[in-house]
Amino acid sequence: MFDEKFLEVISHEGVVAIVSGGGSDPHVVNTWNSYLTVAGHNKLLIPAAGMRSIQKDVELNNRVQLTLGSREVQGLRSMGAGF
Repeated sequence: MFDEKFLEVISHEGVVAIVSGGGSDPHVVNTWNSYLTVAGHNKLLIPAAGMRSIQKDVELNNRVQLTLGSREVQGLRSMGAGF
């Protein structure tokens, strides 16, 4: 289940980095928060059109790591929050 701060962050524009590791080296691609869709309580859908390296890696290893954030959301000490 996603917490309220996470949902607030993805409701504002910001960058999302997607890291995959199916091949010999990790691959990193970027997208925007506005392209993410929350499906149910624990699933995040991320369209990856044109992200060929990620697609190939996911076919070998379906685990990815994400970083995302928005400077428009209050963090612990100042504006800016991320995950």
